[in-house]
Parts: sequence; structure tokens; C-alpha cells
Amino acid sequence: MPNLRPGGNYYLGFDDYNGDESYATANGNGVARFENVDFPEPFTSDIARRAVIVFTDPIALG
Repeated sequence: MPNLRPGGNYYLGFDDYNGDESYATANGNGVARFENVDFPEPFTSDIARRAVIVFTDPIALG
């Protein structure tokens, strides 16, 4: 697994229960921002296990 650098930007993409793509951006300090998230239940570790995590270049995310 890639090393999570402090200050690095990461992208977490997944499909919510309505089939819409949702995503969260996070940095290496553990701060996350969720976008277009419409879950009928709280975000759980079960959802996280089904998520697809894509590590992107910090510059690409802006």
C-alpha cells in the first residue's frame, strides 16, 4: 500500500446506493471532504471496504 504522505491529496471514489458516483478527497493529515454523497445510512466500514481507492498525483487534484 502506498505511504500516505502528510499533505498529500488522495481520492476515494465509490458508487452510492442510488448508483450515482460519489467521492471524497482527503489529505495525508486525515482531513476528508465528501462530495455528492447520498447514503440512506451512515458511512460505514462496510461501505469503505467496497470502495475503490485511487491514489492520484497531488497536483492533479489541485
